[in-house]
Amino acid sequence: MCNISCDIVISYHPATLQWVSAAIDSALNQQHANCFVHVIADAVPHEDDLCIRDKFKDAENISFYRNEQSLGPYHSLHSIFRYLKTDYIAIQDSDDISLPHRIWFSITELHNHNCAIFGGTMENFLDWRTRTDDLPKTKQCTAGVVVKSGFVSESYPHGWLINATMVLKKDTFMELNGFTDMFRGADAEFIERASCAGIAMHISDAVVILRRIHTSSLTSDKKIGLDTAYAQLQKKHLLQTYQRFVPGFDPKEFGCLDKWLGYDAHGESCVDAGASLPSRKNDIAAYNPTPYRVYMKMTDGYQTASYPVPPST
Repeated sequence: MCNISCDIVISYHPATLQWVSAAIDSALNQQHANCFVHVIADAVPHEDDLCIRDKFKDAENISFYRNEQSLGPYHSLHSIFRYLKTDYIAIQDSDDISLPHRIWFSITELHNHNCAIFGGTMENFLDWRTRTDDLPKTKQCTAGVVVKSGFVSESYPHGWLINATMVLKKDTFMELNGFTDMFRGADAEFIERASCAGIAMHISDAVVILRRIHTSSLTSDKKIGLDTAYAQLQKKHLLQTYQRFVPGFDPKEFGCLDKWLGYDAHGESCVDAGASLPSRKNDIAAYNPTPYRVYMKMTDGYQTASYPVPPST
């Protein structure tokens, strides 16, 4: 009998509509795990939303939600948090594919290493509709490359945990008060805040996600993607925030889940007439950060998993 259960959250927007069905299929096809799939249409046209719902009308353990206004992936998770059913949460990007044993493997590794947050590895593949000339010239946007969590840089002082591979304890997400109030980059802040708060993480080199490379992704976006002015301002914002993660700091202060727990996101419309959304901070502001220092090391470091890793040819 399977004793592993997990909520999988998939938020999709109009640009990923053509791929979300494959993402949902991969969530529903998880092996050796009881999964509850939560699909959020983020400002998607009604007719397209209904089309997706109809396609999966016979599927068990799936719930549908709708944002009339675009909330982005972080606040979409906040808005449906009250409807989660298990002790674990998995993030699923709407244009990626989870391998069949992703959830079983991730939660088993958390149990084996007594950790609260799992980060794995993803293998890039190029969507057939995409021309390579239209993509940023980085390894992160190169087909066949295996991208691992744990990469350390100025923006990720304790190591980058790939949000699309993350599985974590629900209690840990609540302990940290969820993501911060940013449209892009809140996952980087979340992991750095968790690291500085002493949350135990397990970083695995096992491939758990197939990452679709295409020009409609946030990474490839010419306005807010890699190497854009927006990305540079976001980096300054993050560095400024990291300086406040001093010993003894309260990690809840930086999250905003509590602002969303009273927000009803179920049914035909997540944003009811007359309902007011939690206030949004301006995440594109000018900052002048001082150098950030690392306060503590990642709790679990890097582990080599026994799960087979596909070759990065």
